Amino acid sequence: MVLITGCSLSNAAGASTFASITVPSGSQLIFDDASINITVGGILVSGALRIGSDTCRVSSPISITFKPTPGVDLSFKVRAQARAR
Repeated sequence: MVLITGCSLSNAAGASTFASITVPSGSQLIFDDASINITVGGILVSGALRIGSDTCRVSSPISITFKPTPGVDLSFKVRAQARAR
């Protein structure tokens, strides 16, 4: 599990740029309730990417901007996973 907080990013404004982010199977990338601004070329999620939950609402702005490298395929394949209630 990796927790992304505003202070874990590269500058005081909470902004950072990444070529890509990969979340391997069995792993979780979790965003904290903090002002976060990320620019990324692409995100591959085989595990879980979480921003808030039923019991932990996010009230801070979180921005993920995709800025791909020329020639990168931007097609999205989304597989929804039902949650037990």
